[in-house]
Amino acid sequence: MLKKIGYISEEMIHISDWYPTLVGLAGGNTVSLRGNLTYGGNSDGAKCVFPFTYKGKTYNGCITQGHQLWCSTTRTYQGKWGNCKDVQPLDGVDQWPMLREGSKSSRTEFVYNIKDGNVRDSGSAGSASGQAIRVGNYKLILGDPTGTGKASRAGWTQDPFVSSQTSRGRITSVDKNAVYLYNLRDDPTERTNLADKMPSLVDSMRARLESHAATMLPAVFGRPDQRGNPSQWGGAVSPGWCSVDTSKIIIG
Repeated sequence: MLKKIGYISEEMIHISDWYPTLVGLAGGNTVSLRGNLTYGGNSDGAKCVFPFTYKGKTYNGCITQGHQLWCSTTRTYQGKWGNCKDVQPLDGVDQWPMLREGSKSSRTEFVYNIKDGNVRDSGSAGSASGQAIRVGNYKLILGDPTGTGKASRAGWTQDPFVSSQTSRGRITSVDKNAVYLYNLRDDPTERTNLADKMPSLVDSMRARLESHAATMLPAVFGRPDQRGNPSQWGGAVSPGWCSVDTSKIIIG
């Protein structure tokens, strides 16, 4: 099944990519689960045909051309196409070609975190901090990288394939006003902050984060509910609204 094995990949993949990847691997497509009629294009509203082949590559869902999702309405693209209708783009992308062949990732960016607040003002006093995005090899962090205000949590987790100390060289204290820019390919332990040297890149990456924030729904934080706390169920995990007979739990 895998054409290339036994190698270390530096390509990007996000947990949200597994859904379209596994659905496509099983022979399905994520668009047909949500409707696959088209509009515009030149196919008079015909349905998408999945999978379809375009420029020698096979797709199990709509693909992006500019900022518009579209699909072929023939099994092999022959100039007949339409815009995908009533389909919101998924956060995930199909990564099977990368996993199978060791090819380039279908993902070019990776959002680590967005918080309620003005992205444009992140990195300034009073803003929501702890926001980050990666585009290509570069990672932008706005404000406190921990989101906690605790310098003790500003460290870097050791990568087993990188021979280096485990802490960031530059982040020894947290600062909600700071802006950090790192080249992750050349500097995987995030030691050299390039923000002052590459202000145009900082602005373009901040703008990209803004575009994602514009589609973000307000966060909803429910009140803590201790009914499912394992301490109340003999160490068993429970949603709190059903009965658990702890005497029948087998551990081991």
